[in-house]
Amino acid sequence: MDQFNIAFGAELKQPAESHLRFPMFSDKILVFNKDISSDLFAYKEDQYDGGKGCFTVGLPSKEDLIKQYWESMNTLDEYLKHKPYKNPEILIFETVPGKLIEYID
Repeated sequence: MDQFNIAFGAELKQPAESHLRFPMFSDKILVFNKDISSDLFAYKEDQYDGGKGCFTVGLPSKEDLIKQYWESMNTLDEYLKHKPYKNPEILIFETVPGKLIEYID
């Protein structure tokens, strides 16, 4: 899976503070359902809590959540057309060309 050697997050909404902005430039900008990601993080929280299961009560298994997470994957273009979920997690799996990056103060 060489395509996942580089990964960093991005947001669709413009933050109030200084940030970098660039156009949609690639089909390697992928969108996942962040709610599933949050549920998966609950399993990490549970480990730190001594495995008591307080954070994972009522959640599907970790394996099912991982499967659901990868199934939620869309290109950014497809996500914007259909918006299949409200809480997107945008990950970019390649370097953004420097000439496309604009610093917003």
